[in-house]
Amino acid sequence: MSDSPSEPRAKRLKVDKAGRFAALQKLKQLKGSKNKYEVDEDVDNVYELVDEREYAKKAKDLYGDAWIEDDGTGYVEDGRDFFEDEDNYSGDEEAGSSKRDKKKGTRKRAREDEKRVKSKGSIRSLFSNAVPKKATAVSIKDDDILADILGELQDNTSVKGDSIKEAGAPKVIAPARIISNSSKKANDTAAKEYMNSFMNNIKVKQTDICPSKDKLGNDKSDDKLVTNILKTKSDEPLKPKDISPIAVSKQGGKSIEDAKPVEIKENSTSVIRNEPEIQDDDFDLSCLQDDSSLFELEKAAPRENLEAPPEKPVNPATITPAVTEVEDMQKLLSNWENICQTDDFEEELASAATNAFADEESELRFWYWEAWEDAIRRPGEVFLFGRTLDGKSICVRIQKIARVLYLLPREYLLDPISKEPTKQKVTLADLYKEFDETIATDLKLSEFRSRKVTKNFGYHSIGIDVPQQCDYMEVHYDGKTPIPNLKRKYNSIAHIFGTNTTSLERFLLDRKIKGPCWLKLKQYTLNPAPMSWCKTDLSVSEPKYVLLAEDTKPAPPPPLTLLTLNVRTVVNPKSLKNEICMISMLMHNRFHIDKKAPQPAFNRHMCGFTRPAICNWPFDLNAKLSKFTATKVFKHDSERALLSWFLAQYQQIDADLLVTHDAMDCQFDVIADRIVTLKIPQWSRLGRLRMSMAFGKKMLDFYVGRMVCDVKRSAEECIRSRSYDLQTLCQNVLKIKETDRLNITQEDLLDMYETGDGVLKLIALTMQDASFILRLMYDLNIMPLALQITNICGNIMTRTLQSGRSERNEYLLLHAFTEKNYIVPDKRKRDFSSAAEINTTKDDGADHDGTAVNPAATGGRRKAAYSGGLVLDPIRGLYDKYILLMDFNSLYPSIIQEYNICFTTVQQPYNLDDLPELPSPEMDPGILPLQLKRLVESRREVKKLMANADPDLKLQYHIRQMALKLTANSMYGCLGFAHSRFFAQHLAALVTHKGREILMNTKSLVQKMNYEVVYGDTDSIMVNTNITDYDQVFKIGHTIKQNVNKLYKQLELDVDGVFSCLLLLKKKKYAAVKVSKTSKGSELMKEQEHKGLDIVRRDWSQIAILVGKVVLDEVLSDKSLDDKLEAIHAHLEKVRDQIVNGEVPLPMFLITKQLSKAPGDFNSASAQPHVQVALRMNSTRNRRYKKGDMVDYVICNDGTTNPATQRAYHLDEVKSSEALKLDNNYYLAHQIHPVVTRMIDVLEGTDAGRIAECLGLDATKFKSHVQKLQQERAEEAQAEITKNNLQNFRACEKFTFTCNNCNTENLMASAFKPAGGSYEPVLQTCCNPECNSAPYHQVIAIRNQLTLTMRKYITRFYQNWLVCDDPACNQNTRSYTHVTSGNRPICMRCKNGYLVRQYGEDDLHLQLKYLQYIFDLAKKPSKINTLEPELIAAYQLLLDTVNSQLEKTAYGEINLGRLLLPTQPYMKVGKNFHKKVDLHVPVAVHLDDN
Repeated sequence: MSDSPSEPRAKRLKVDKAGRFAALQKLKQLKGSKNKYEVDEDVDNVYELVDEREYAKKAKDLYGDAWIEDDGTGYVEDGRDFFEDEDNYSGDEEAGSSKRDKKKGTRKRAREDEKRVKSKGSIRSLFSNAVPKKATAVSIKDDDILADILGELQDNTSVKGDSIKEAGAPKVIAPARIISNSSKKANDTAAKEYMNSFMNNIKVKQTDICPSKDKLGNDKSDDKLVTNILKTKSDEPLKPKDISPIAVSKQGGKSIEDAKPVEIKENSTSVIRNEPEIQDDDFDLSCLQDDSSLFELEKAAPRENLEAPPEKPVNPATITPAVTEVEDMQKLLSNWENICQTDDFEEELASAATNAFADEESELRFWYWEAWEDAIRRPGEVFLFGRTLDGKSICVRIQKIARVLYLLPREYLLDPISKEPTKQKVTLADLYKEFDETIATDLKLSEFRSRKVTKNFGYHSIGIDVPQQCDYMEVHYDGKTPIPNLKRKYNSIAHIFGTNTTSLERFLLDRKIKGPCWLKLKQYTLNPAPMSWCKTDLSVSEPKYVLLAEDTKPAPPPPLTLLTLNVRTVVNPKSLKNEICMISMLMHNRFHIDKKAPQPAFNRHMCGFTRPAICNWPFDLNAKLSKFTATKVFKHDSERALLSWFLAQYQQIDADLLVTHDAMDCQFDVIADRIVTLKIPQWSRLGRLRMSMAFGKKMLDFYVGRMVCDVKRSAEECIRSRSYDLQTLCQNVLKIKETDRLNITQEDLLDMYETGDGVLKLIALTMQDASFILRLMYDLNIMPLALQITNICGNIMTRTLQSGRSERNEYLLLHAFTEKNYIVPDKRKRDFSSAAEINTTKDDGADHDGTAVNPAATGGRRKAAYSGGLVLDPIRGLYDKYILLMDFNSLYPSIIQEYNICFTTVQQPYNLDDLPELPSPEMDPGILPLQLKRLVESRREVKKLMANADPDLKLQYHIRQMALKLTANSMYGCLGFAHSRFFAQHLAALVTHKGREILMNTKSLVQKMNYEVVYGDTDSIMVNTNITDYDQVFKIGHTIKQNVNKLYKQLELDVDGVFSCLLLLKKKKYAAVKVSKTSKGSELMKEQEHKGLDIVRRDWSQIAILVGKVVLDEVLSDKSLDDKLEAIHAHLEKVRDQIVNGEVPLPMFLITKQLSKAPGDFNSASAQPHVQVALRMNSTRNRRYKKGDMVDYVICNDGTTNPATQRAYHLDEVKSSEALKLDNNYYLAHQIHPVVTRMIDVLEGTDAGRIAECLGLDATKFKSHVQKLQQERAEEAQAEITKNNLQNFRACEKFTFTCNNCNTENLMASAFKPAGGSYEPVLQTCCNPECNSAPYHQVIAIRNQLTLTMRKYITRFYQNWLVCDDPACNQNTRSYTHVTSGNRPICMRCKNGYLVRQYGEDDLHLQLKYLQYIFDLAKKPSKINTLEPELIAAYQLLLDTVNSQLEKTAYGEINLGRLLLPTQPYMKVGKNFHKKVDLHVPVAVHLDDN
């Protein structure tokens, strides 16, 4: 070829393999005979001449646009070559092999031909007599050509119908399994069978007992499915189906250049031997087979029903087990086959606007999707990515984004030398002069612009006092220039705002761009050297040339091109790194984000795979691939070749949106890491910017310009689930059965690579998982929801998709503050190594959900910076009457609106521990309440529009209102998050304080309505209605709702649910049966709800969890208490007998724990059983346990006296040693017993001792433990009563008396007061240090003052002042009206509220009880000295004075003696009239037990 790239290329020659393979076929037929095969010399047409155009077309079909390079002078080749190969035979390797044969083997081969060794000395005898272990010396792993030839020989023999023995071919021995997992599968199967049999033996019908069984009793175990896949099938053959064409490529080299699709003939068939062939063509996606470089444009085929066709009834007796297994696998592999229909989008694309330019040639309209900046390498620049009107991808580079600073002037100039304030006031000229002479000189600014502006400032903490409104000097200069020196003390500048504002933030705020939208470009230029991989590459010199496209009726966004990826990885045992062995891809190039999910879900699909480093290719793989019609399959011989092919396809697709599950841990990060590690050229094609070197450690840095949708992370925000793994999400969201999807472990994956059928099943399951991921994104409306949230908040799509709640709330407030002409606070820089940051975070931390904790900047758990939500103490027990669950709708956002809490209305206190004062009601609403009000009102309007909308529009309205709700509910988080830009601890503390106050007030109001509040948590309460009528419960809830909601303007209490049975154990630990009416409204539907129980944790053995579920089902059943306890005891005795008799499978005793770090990094491994097992297995059994792995172990008796934590062993160790026996006593006493005891602890009629007897344990030890526990609970209850009394006494008035000696007023809040390190009685010394008279010497005077104080309270009670409970009225009156509603007088002034007593009988009684408490020496602290008798007598005299007054009141008791003698005259009652009767019924909640 000429040196000049512009000269014409020489003609290429194409190999004609017809003669070659005919000779090879004849050689196969003559193999084993005495005849020798000679190739004719007159074979013609060995090479075929092709012209330039044909050569270019074939190269482009194979490699796409990446096969040529542009060096500036024209298109030239990149040095690669390619060969056409119809039979998966590598031409270049063949050529290399033939050359080696000529050089090395000619003489040796001739010598072998001349003298053939026969009988025992022959080669055939040598191989046939070899020991199988010796056969591993010849590895086929590195010789892929030999493996392919053996596969072809086996396939050709099958086609002819002759067996291997009849053809005389040597017996093919499959390579030995690298890792065996059969024992593990057998263990899991045995455990599942035991669980199922145990559940089926329970006679009473229970709800939701065994999650591993469906309604038909089918096993849903993933391990059982894997076992069915991998175990040998029966000999019953199946009829092969017709095979449709499928494109398969065999990768012969190490790069993408050698991969090519090969057409397999339709008449290829196979005779099935030894095992039935799985009908993989049921998983048929051949309708989507299109060109490898372009989307297929075909006419729309009629859409099939997405639901599976009804199965015909079949007699179960006629189905053999083998056929059943095959049908189950076929059903598993065909879950998504019916959605694979290609529709015709040629006409739609043609009818769309094909011109990206507007009417004027100087303007260009495009839809902006994504933005990116690099503040370090490219400061002052922003890149926008999107689609033009004609659907082409576009990248716009925006230059010269200026840096904007706001200089806050000092009040007085500083002395240049001493830096002390002078008496000269600062002027604008002083600011300009200092910036020009000092800052501009230091930064070497060639030019800058400045002006005087007036700005507002909120109450943000920056270390100095900033006026709410003042004049600033605004400065603009080149964004590429760094910021000024902030550590320097300036003479006229107090503070500089805007130093860490990024170019992207400045651009979005200045141009008022809120999320993806149509933009208009002016005065743009085409980049001479492309900076991106987009079809259109432009630059704009200044941000002012980017304008919002203001249309009266905005056009919908253009369709997206989405790509769904699912990656299979395997750990390399040498490098201990994940290596990619399979990549499945689903594409859709016309995904309209503003419409319902497309049907079909994708219109192109393919799968590329290679073999793991420790596996060989299955010999029958090529034969199996020829019959596989599920998807396009591309086979590669190395991971590097697979990734090169992937990048080529990836670049052709040019996706705007990437979809996967768990992108950060096992998908996109692995792809980026392996591409960089293997040094794949042009790795930056993962994103849209051309980059020469990798930078950053964040996964998203490799996917610049493309939106990344992680279904797992998005689902965490959209729904509530016990887990967010793919299996759980498919069951909860897609409503698929557990048997419809299969989890593949690494051991399963390696097992599947042993056979061709296994590889095909792995491909099908990988593609199926990809389709599930895509369906999850559609069903959860992730993209439409993210678009709406981004448009509301004004941030960028990638951050919204990554659940950046703090950042999107930050942008919402940034736009709002900027519109109101406010200076926005600077972003806090997270410096974990700085002591100042550590001290700051220690005081300023708070998490998102209202529980304020410090961030773990230095590790460890820190004390809460402020109090979070209130959790009421539960009234433990089992409730079989209906429990009403009520909660406040958006409690914290409603509090912010109710009390006008904002940066601009609440002054920050000097001491952070102090609560700020609420703003005045007359103050104008702040920015934060206004933003929340706008969100709430917008949501209300959108919900109104949903009523009369069509289905498509109704879906968009629903997504919009969900976005508004999520945004409003997350606004509180930015106040309490220590690293948030708008972090305000005083506002967060004020909000949570009001939340606790509202919850306590709600509890008191419900109690006044004679209902019991059994539990409450932050924004919800549980009310015991003590009835069993479902409809009546909702009436009670409606009454409570009305009484609470009328006290507030913005807060709203609502009914959240009804529990028919509630087992309340402790805070945040309960189990309940939730009831709701069906859609028909005639029947009640029940479901269990668990929170915080042991049975949902994985660090308990399976047998303990199983028994716990059975016991819980019995506790929550509709039986009587005696029947429940009898059934529980019977189940426990049955389990004990099975464990003692060895009837429980060993895997049921496995305990699973995760390694939080590498096994060798633990300091105290002796106390952690899973660490000991991991260390021992790594050293003795060649295991590779590492950080994050799950370790299974059992506790055994090993003949030692070591504690149980040091007698943990792996299951393999137990099976291989006869000395290790299962420690039954440990599992009965430390696994089953604690789980069961905690759940039945609140039941009457059983205890830990009775449970121990049922389990065959020593009951005395547990009974003593129960007694100790009861004693501790009694002490805790007494302490709780004292604590409650103190809390109740907070509203009481403190007693004061005047000292007769010094006339000083002494305050008496309790009997004792702190004095140094101990306590002393209050009456021992006067509060005046100069007074020498002890107050207890004046006890008579103090008693008289006490009597007058009590009379004042009694007089206040009898004055009977009433107040209207309507906040809008609040009238005070003593006039009692007879107009009542529900036995409550109605206010005659407003006619809306009720009249309630300002000072009722409960208030009077509580005040008297408080006076009794402060004179009671019996409740003295522990640290108290011996008291003088005279002092004790003084306290007793005052206490008797209070008690005499309490005896005159009948509040809190029912005196039956007085009730039984109503007609007797008062004087004839006798001296025992005032004696208390023992039989009394307490009716007040807050009474002291004494």
